Amino acid sequence: MKFVAIALFVVCSVLYAREVNPTFLWDATVDTTGRVITGSTDESSGYWYELGKGSYDDCTEVENSDLIWPSDVKEDIYGDFFGTLTRAYGGIVGEFILGKQIEVDTSGRGGCSRYSVGIGFNTWNWDQESVDISAWNGFCMEYSSTMRFDIRLKEYGFSIETIDLYATIPASDSLTVINVPWEKFSWYLTFKLSGTKYDELQNNNAVHLVFWSDSAATGSFKLTKFGSYGSCDGSFVSTPKINVIPSIQVSKNSPSQYSISGLASETSFQLFDLNGKVLKSGKLKSGGVVNTPAHPVILKLENGAQFLLK
Repeated sequence: MKFVAIALFVVCSVLYAREVNPTFLWDATVDTTGRVITGSTDESSGYWYELGKGSYDDCTEVENSDLIWPSDVKEDIYGDFFGTLTRAYGGIVGEFILGKQIEVDTSGRGGCSRYSVGIGFNTWNWDQESVDISAWNGFCMEYSSTMRFDIRLKEYGFSIETIDLYATIPASDSLTVINVPWEKFSWYLTFKLSGTKYDELQNNNAVHLVFWSDSAATGSFKLTKFGSYGSCDGSFVSTPKINVIPSIQVSKNSPSQYSISGLASETSFQLFDLNGKVLKSGKLKSGGVVNTPAHPVILKLENGAQFLLK
């Protein structure tokens, strides 16, 4: 597994509740660190990493599958690989080799199944603590790939009650944008006994992109955007998960100005873009206005309220 440098990047104040942003977008044209900004307050969240060999097959002792990265890209002095790759190639670009299925059962677990490689990021922190991602409504991506692959959602721990959710993404010879709602996700294994998809979405700790095959296969891929449902092409469907504070109202005065009313006292605020960058911060009184850029942004108040302004 390739590890990345952990940069000091605090997305929001400790005053805010533990929850991810209602929308997010990783865009290779603006990313320089190989990091998805999910809204986590932990500096270790969101860094792309390479999955360990055998992460999704029954023959983990046989390492005949691999990801091959461009030979001219090396980790920088801080140990950052994916940020360097993105800066050099405008995205995460690689090839993969998947080995043949082994017929002999050397594991004592009923034979080998699939061979796989992949990349992923942790939604809350490097320790893979869980967080509710249901407000994202699904995922979008801009990608090309010579073969189909899975988006897989990891839940903390593993038991018969915690089976991964997955959605299969079709191959595409050229860069294309796809939106995948939660309704398209299925249980990775069929013996889920109880619970719902929402239970797993409330306890997600990582998002993985997995290339797999039951037999020998090779291919290549490029990933240039990855975000919440609708954020890659601007058709935003996700809405903020708002901590209900009925008295607060947001009114749109113009395409770039909003009024905030119902605040009991002067309140600290922060304004983020969808990559988690703080655009401005300050204090608001009831009836105060917030000026915004033309693109969608997220307004967070210290009392826990948050709004998608678009």
